Amino acid sequence: MARRNIVIGCGPYDRMIALRDGAVETPGYTTTVRTMNVTDIPQAAFGDGTLDVAEISLGELLAKIESGDRRYTGIPAFPSMGFRHDCIYVARGSRIAAPADLGGARIGVTLHLGTTIIWVRQFLEAQFGLDLARVTWVVGKLATHVPAPSAPIPSVLPREAATDSLTAMLERGEIDALVSYQRPQGSRPDAFRRLLADPVAAASDYYRRFGTVPLLHLFAYRTTLRDADPGFPKMVLRALEQSKDVALDRLRDTACYTSSLPFLSATVEQATELMGPDFWPYGLERNRTALSTFLDAAFRQGLTTRRLTLADMFPDFAAS
Repeated sequence: MARRNIVIGCGPYDRMIALRDGAVETPGYTTTVRTMNVTDIPQAAFGDGTLDVAEISLGELLAKIESGDRRYTGIPAFPSMGFRHDCIYVARGSRIAAPADLGGARIGVTLHLGTTIIWVRQFLEAQFGLDLARVTWVVGKLATHVPAPSAPIPSVLPREAATDSLTAMLERGEIDALVSYQRPQGSRPDAFRRLLADPVAAASDYYRRFGTVPLLHLFAYRTTLRDADPGFPKMVLRALEQSKDVALDRLRDTACYTSSLPFLSATVEQATELMGPDFWPYGLERNRTALSTFLDAAFRQGLTTRRLTLADMFPDFAAS
């Protein structure tokens, strides 16, 4: 019997190389790994239906569950995770010197309920004590101005539409800070600075205090595949874990660096000291705290109308 081919769409990650090249197998299936711009994946999955396994953001999966769209089901494998303490910017001469100064501020965000901003709000509240309800969240585009929709999305937090690009508003002092995983470009090179001067130290403190790595993206599989093969979800998770483990082993090989980072050994040692040898964990148990933290934050910030559960996200891996 011919083996069915499964198509996986994801970003250009080292943790997918072994699966893409066939060093890791998917028993009973052949696998095609399509390296894609992550912004194109939702259309390929939910629009075109060309992906059997797709990388999507945690926030997007929760929004789909909230709307009743169950075409894809979560797998607890996380190709994108990372502390976002380096994503808060202020103007160079701003009075804002620390997160505590953001009380009553106007903060620009490119998505009111995107995964990154949900995590940034979570650590601002949990780690630095910021009252999120005392902040006005100004929603717009980073470098261009797009008119606000006539009917703004309801929000449990104070929210406004941007009147210009967020970069321009920050430079003119019309907002006090900006959250962006892309560095904003002002009219001069030194127009902006990161609020947290040492984001690695702040992120390390967060991990020590809360034991959580912010999870950004996960894999989700086409739900109908489970009907034909009930073992499909766990088989895919095993393959994704094995491919990730190969990538971590290659990072630890100091004979020659497999990543284009001149201080790779020091970075790997730092991550290992803080988080242990498997510092990019897959699986439900290793990420239970992080997932519960995100589900709590997503509900409190208004992404979901009820507090979703791990069983809602991962019914093949978590009990109700």
